[in-house]
Amino acid sequence: MLKQCEGTIIKPCLYYAGRDHEDFRDLYQEIVTTLWFKWPQFRGESKVNTWVTSIAFHTVSQHLRHKKRLPTLVDIDQDIIDNLADSDTDALRTQLYNLIERFDSDDTAKCSTSTGHPAPK
Repeated sequence: MLKQCEGTIIKPCLYYAGRDHEDFRDLYQEIVTTLWFKWPQFRGESKVNTWVTSIAFHTVSQHLRHKKRLPTLVDIDQDIIDNLADSDTDALRTQLYNLIERFDSDDTAKCSTSTGHPAPK
């Protein structure tokens, strides 16, 4: 079944992962694993290729939703790192809050929910 539908599995991987080989492999593996576990549920009411297409695009959309939930990383300048190492606690806290303000509100909300601590105001 995998050989028969390989093109159907590869197309969404290429479309969404583009030239990122790691994303491509991750997507491909997720789709194949999902197909493996869902195969017993295939009822034969549609062609296998149609079913594989549905599973593939559903898996890709879940992958993309998960990827959007990952926090955005902010580059920290070496000057800031040096200053953080030499600062007292209050100055350190001020600099950290300034860095947190670089996040847009959506990223700050993600940060607070992932750590379990409220976002700074």
